[in-house]
Amino acid sequence: MSISESIDNLKNIVSMSDKNRMKLRAGLQCVWGSHYNGTTDQKSILKRLSDIMEMGISRISLCDTTGMARPNDVSSLLDIIYKTFPEIKISMHLHNTNGLGLLNLNEALKFDINEIDTSMGGIEGSPFIKGSSGNIATEETIYMLDNLGYDIGIDIKKVSKISRKLEKDIGESYFSGNLYKMI
Repeated sequence: MSISESIDNLKNIVSMSDKNRMKLRAGLQCVWGSHYNGTTDQKSILKRLSDIMEMGISRISLCDTTGMARPNDVSSLLDIIYKTFPEIKISMHLHNTNGLGLLNLNEALKFDINEIDTSMGGIEGSPFIKGSSGNIATEETIYMLDNLGYDIGIDIKKVSKISRKLEKDIGESYFSGNLYKMI
């Protein structure tokens, strides 16, 4: 669907969530670009965020859907977003397409972002988006956060056990993470 169609659909979702007293988090896809259109202009991202914020949504997930973000891109965009929308609550959805997912997360942490989407064992990306590989692996994210001194209260051994079970059930080829295999 087009961007304008997705904005219209989001308006309908906001209306339904308001009627049902549900909290809502919107997601903005391909924030750092896509294999179809190249890199995304920051002004375009700010316009989309403004559209979403005007609907009363302040929790927004920035998605690196195809894994094109680089650490400097992440910090540059987050800096301008927080200067423009100081009330915004950002969550991160990062892919590890080029091996930079955790480095990008490390940049996001400098902005006190504390909501992060991860994938058990780094289960691979979207079947709809060309070039989308696995999200950052839950176990590798836990390991990094633990070693940076964050107290997240998640048992990496239990998470790894679940990922190993999933791997047996759906096949190793869908997993991009490695740490879960060693724990």
